[in-house]
Amino acid sequence: MGLQKKATNDYRAMSTEDVASFLKSGTGGLSETEAAERLKQFGPNEIREQKKIRLCSF
Repeated sequence: MGLQKKATNDYRAMSTEDVASFLKSGTGGLSETEAAERLKQFGPNEIREQKKIRLCSF
């Protein structure tokens, strides 16, 4: 059984160029076209506020 190259997402162990390539980006960021496509595919890059659960209220 031969050794196979395993895909990794341990970005700390990768070079900047390898991370950019893995994420299908570049060191200068995304092009306008790629950014528009990703926005269409994944939606806006935002963190939604979670509702707080209160155990007791006074």
